[in-house]
Amino acid sequence: MNKLKNLPPFMFIKKTFLFLLFLSFISFQTYSVQKIDNLSFTQTEITEILKVISEIFSITIVPDRDITGKVTRYFKDTTLEETLTYLLEPLGFVYEIKNGIYFVHKKPLFKVIFDENTRLYQVTSNNGSLQN
Repeated sequence: MNKLKNLPPFMFIKKTFLFLLFLSFISFQTYSVQKIDNLSFTQTEITEILKVISEIFSITIVPDRDITGKVTRYFKDTTLEETLTYLLEPLGFVYEIKNGIYFVHKKPLFKVIFDENTRLYQVTSNNGSLQN
């Protein structure tokens, strides 16, 4: 602190200004939105909508190649998870998070789970489930 007192006034002001500028830059970079206030799209390619959502929430979204189509949507007071769900589910798409990255893909037609204890397979689809 004594070093700052011994500086000429213009140097003290310059160093203080640079320090405050650095702090504001860091806080700007780490700021992220918690909710979308109001956002609408009309006949917009879904990948473009995902790009806008990723920029708003400061996240990475990676859509599969088969995520295509034009969409009309309106979002008001929605969180990231709500926004993605409202956008993707009606179209048969889902997202999953791996290492902080959101991957978007088609919803699987069915899911197979093997229980090692019972040595049974469970097959779940959109229409119900089977066990064998």
